[in-house]
Amino acid sequence: MKYRKHQLCIIIFVFYSSCMYTYYPNLINSPFFTEKGQICTSINYSSEFYGQYTFDYQSAFAILDKIAIIYNYSFADWGNADENDDFHKHKYQEIGLGYFRPSESIFRFENFVGYGNGKSETRYDNQEIKGKYVRIFMYPSIGISTRLKHNNWYDPEIVELGIASRICNLTWKDFEHNFRDSLRKENYYFEPAIFVRTGWQNIQFQAQYGKLYSFYKDESVESPGGWVSFGIISYFDLY
Repeated sequence: MKYRKHQLCIIIFVFYSSCMYTYYPNLINSPFFTEKGQICTSINYSSEFYGQYTFDYQSAFAILDKIAIIYNYSFADWGNADENDDFHKHKYQEIGLGYFRPSESIFRFENFVGYGNGKSETRYDNQEIKGKYVRIFMYPSIGISTRLKHNNWYDPEIVELGIASRICNLTWKDFEHNFRDSLRKENYYFEPAIFVRTGWQNIQFQAQYGKLYSFYKDESVESPGGWVSFGIISYFDLY
């Protein structure tokens, strides 16, 4: 009985301590280009492991044979800040420049580096934390892309599987909170993910599962666990 009570206390503690987070990582952008002139855009819905949601818009453009640029935007807004309810909201955007390996084989490789900035605010159980932050990142990704045989127009033509990762430095500015704990204003994160895409040449459905690991653990700032996302991605050739 004592053991079960201890288990219950631990579960309650984890549940209540899991709501005071203000950094939620966005989806990792992995367009898997094969040649210049390709454009990729996607809209995604991400659910954090503790029930919160995030919307992500992502885009990429292969400007040269091996060079591409990306732009990503992420936001969330749940709860009611005007009625003293628990809530969280954030906005974040980033740009990046990267290398991709043109290939007619099934193998894909790419790597992006870039810069992003955002702002976030959270209130839970009368505790509040907010701030602005900048993030410098690197996105290395590898994977395979295969063509499928199909007999009908609605059968999928393409399946892609990949391993993506984000290595980043995050620095907070204008950090404000109303509790006594001291918080780190700079941290490093490793955020690996796996993803799958299937569909047709121009429209595909994608899912991504990612985890978050911090160099310095700060449970009052970073999102626990990671994310699961689902979205629609489109491709077309500009030239």
